[in-house]
Amino acid sequence: MANVGNAWRKLIVSQVINYLSSDPEKNLPRALNLAKMLAVGKQKKTVQNVIDMYKNPDHACSMYFKKIFSNLNKNFIVKAFTNFLVNATWDGDRKRRQIEEKEGVHIPYFLLIDPTEKCNLKCDGCWAGNYEQAVTMERELFSSILDQARDLGIYFVTISGGEPFMYPYLLDVIEEKNDMVFQIYTNGTFIDEKTADIMAKIGNVFPAISVEGFEEKTDKRRGKGVFKRVVKSMETLRERKVPFGFSVTVTKENVDEVSSEEFVDFMDKKGALVGWYFMYVPIGRNPNFEIMLTPHQRAALFERISYYRRTKPIVLADFWNDGEAVSGCISSGRRYLHINAKGDVEPCAFVHFAVDNIKKKSLKECLNSDFLKFLQSKIPFSENLRRPCMIIDNPWVLREAVQKFNARPTCGEADDIINELKDNMDKYAYSWKEVADEIWYKNKENTKKNPILSGKG
Repeated sequence: MANVGNAWRKLIVSQVINYLSSDPEKNLPRALNLAKMLAVGKQKKTVQNVIDMYKNPDHACSMYFKKIFSNLNKNFIVKAFTNFLVNATWDGDRKRRQIEEKEGVHIPYFLLIDPTEKCNLKCDGCWAGNYEQAVTMERELFSSILDQARDLGIYFVTISGGEPFMYPYLLDVIEEKNDMVFQIYTNGTFIDEKTADIMAKIGNVFPAISVEGFEEKTDKRRGKGVFKRVVKSMETLRERKVPFGFSVTVTKENVDEVSSEEFVDFMDKKGALVGWYFMYVPIGRNPNFEIMLTPHQRAALFERISYYRRTKPIVLADFWNDGEAVSGCISSGRRYLHINAKGDVEPCAFVHFAVDNIKKKSLKECLNSDFLKFLQSKIPFSENLRRPCMIIDNPWVLREAVQKFNARPTCGEADDIINELKDNMDKYAYSWKEVADEIWYKNKENTKKNPILSGKG
């Protein structure tokens, strides 16, 4: 019966996309109402939030939908909506809940996989810079992980590295798994016309291209000429109506530039649909506490991103400031986990410790580890959801988990963060706590006083 329902939903989604493409501005409100009718459980609230934003004349949501239907090829729109809504959300949610109810294993919404650690750039401070750069995952293993994920109800996979486009089987395997959706974090230097044509044809993959700001700051960290190359890649993708986003590592040195209206407008005009802001974490190649955001810079960044979400037709995610939006940390198999090119199963891309390897156990067995279950039980690590991270906000949680389960470091010097850098990590965490608590509890008090904010008005 589930397969019949799935086929029915896919047919409806395909017809709705055709309906929307004919006149998006006129037909979108009706399509959103239909989506709400088809949604189940908490999904109805999510769709209702989108409807409310779309109806708000002061919100950029309506502009964003217009951008989607004018800038993307129809092949991707149909496949992405089908794979996201029907497979990853509706059918995937059903599968994940059934497994948890029957077997007690919590299945996350998505995976992050590194098929290779090879990279053509040597960016200072790279979070993956201490992995063995020559390591590449066997095609059969990569394909097997994806098949196991699908069987568990995971249809959304993020790809990182290394530089994913240096993995020779990347797009071939992605094309084989055409009922899944893939996001690729990439430095953008390998996206030429041929690669963009393949992605346009496949229709289930979208890249997030790394930049550090404009040309000067990007080239300073990534190498001379890189900025012009990635801008060319963006233009190549846009010409073929392939969706893409951008990714930024935010430091004390570039925060003003990457959070400026000029930069966000530039990315919007280039055609980016999504922007990922990752605050710098002192791990990987040459950890440097001096370039971490100050607590006040971190607070200001969140305010700027929140403003752009309402006013710009681009979706922006702010790690780790967005803890409130996802009820705390999403790592450790709660919403996702990380599998590196050696097969080590890590709680997070930035937590380089593991107790299991995917070559020795099934994905389900790895998800059922006591190490991951312990971390899940601790989430949220703080009542203050502005302090969601076990690395920079609650480093004592990471230390406890590693020591309790004898988790091994998965790359060179990974254990520095719980040993030599311990005092610095605690100092940073407490300095952010002072600022974050003031923001959090002030907002909570305002919510209590205002019945509209509390949802009781």
